[in-house]
Amino acid sequence: MNNQYPTFIPTDEACRILDIKPATLYSYVSRGLIEKEKRGRKKTRYLTADILRLKRKSEARSGHGPVAAEAMNWGQPVIQTSVSCIQDGMLTYRGVSPLEIVKEERSFEFASELLWTGKQPETDPQWSADSISTFLPCEFLPDDVPFPTTVAMLLPYVAARDPDRHLRSQEAELGRARHLIQMIAASVALPESPSLVRESIQQQSVSRILEKALGLPEQKVHRAIDTALILCAEHELNASTFAARIAASTGADLYSGLSSAIGAYSGPKHGQAVVRILALLGEINQHGNASDVAKAHLERGELIPGFGHKLYANGDPRFQPIMEAALSVNPESDDLAHLCNLVEFMDQASDFKPSMDMGLAMLVSAMELSKKKATSLFLIGRLAGWVAHILEQRKRLGILRPRAEYNE
Repeated sequence: MNNQYPTFIPTDEACRILDIKPATLYSYVSRGLIEKEKRGRKKTRYLTADILRLKRKSEARSGHGPVAAEAMNWGQPVIQTSVSCIQDGMLTYRGVSPLEIVKEERSFEFASELLWTGKQPETDPQWSADSISTFLPCEFLPDDVPFPTTVAMLLPYVAARDPDRHLRSQEAELGRARHLIQMIAASVALPESPSLVRESIQQQSVSRILEKALGLPEQKVHRAIDTALILCAEHELNASTFAARIAASTGADLYSGLSSAIGAYSGPKHGQAVVRILALLGEINQHGNASDVAKAHLERGELIPGFGHKLYANGDPRFQPIMEAALSVNPESDDLAHLCNLVEFMDQASDFKPSMDMGLAMLVSAMELSKKKATSLFLIGRLAGWVAHILEQRKRLGILRPRAEYNE
């Protein structure tokens, strides 16, 4: 997701945001409250994350209303969670770095079980596919339907065929979650090939199910898919996760909670970032030069999709492993080369760092997936985090019900 601000901002902008004079800004720097940019420039610039943190603290002192409003827009935390943590530019799942999970070549199932139970499995779990029905509502799916729409249709379809969907024991819900994720991974092959769905669902892991469903078993990309799924699995209280928690707080079943998440995810400002990057890639392919296209967008005052994240002032740590996975899959890809050139240009032309979305666009391009399947890795990976938050929210009393401030 693109950021509203670059990583570092100049003195006048910092003073404007904090509503202070330069002398006060310099005082904050001397007290270690604001970090200055280390590389030499004619004009001093300051770390945006520190500026915004001080702004939130100042607003918090002015009353509950302003701080509550700010909290709903990348502000102070509003919900306690043990599922994940983003702090000092690092992401952890139940206290464990997903980068380490990837480095140790663990599976997506390992990361999922960790998120759900808070315990690290001794070995990579094997999820059984024996009792999974080969649901095939293909007659309701147009040929060109985007993958999130496929999932949005499948969830109530499967829920209607689950007579025990209201059973809330952890054993029942985790079994349901495992089966759902396997089903949805296999459904990537819909609506083109129902037979491929049946073949895919029998594979031994979610990454291999996806590998088969995407028609890529000969390329052996399951390790790269595992990397993407693990790093997409969870990211604190984003819009889709918040939607899932709201549904869970009302007592809705797992299917309904996930359907709520899918609704929020489908918006262009959230789950469709990869599609926007691929659209930019199409423009680059037409012109043949990534830097020229990016320069034209910047000159028009337009943000480049796939760069900047408000929670990572020094860059999204998930980008590098996914980029490396893409390079391992298809290092000769022209599309991948264009995106690498775009990243290189942006590093020189702006303070925006590549986000996870750019890494996913690289991997999707390396695997030569169609646009309608481009969001499949992100969505399937994030199912694990949504399930974890739904189960956690159910343990809390009361409904998530913020107040609104009326204005004419």
